[in-house]
Amino acid sequence: MMHRIQRVGVWQLAKVMGVLYFLMGIVFVGFIALFSRAMPGMAGAAFPGFGFASGIGMLLFMPLLYAFFGVVFGALTAALYNVVAGMMGGVEIDLISTIPSAPL
Repeated sequence: MMHRIQRVGVWQLAKVMGVLYFLMGIVFVGFIALFSRAMPGMAGAAFPGFGFASGIGMLLFMPLLYAFFGVVFGALTAALYNVVAGMMGGVEIDLISTIPSAPL
């Protein structure tokens, strides 16, 4: 049975995207820290003059920056989806029930 997503809650999607991007930021910082250990001469070269870019500041700042942009772009995406879905009808999805039907 086909269902259509007619509207997306803007604040709810923004919150979910903020958390998802925060978690991705933690993963990315882990990779950056791992690779920066492989090239110690390059520490801070991406942001010359900013000492926080290669230390504990980056470990704290980058996931928070990712979370901020996740909230902003999540809200923007949901708002734009609602406008476009109003004009075009939304996305259709096929759902199945995992709850067994009661016998007749």
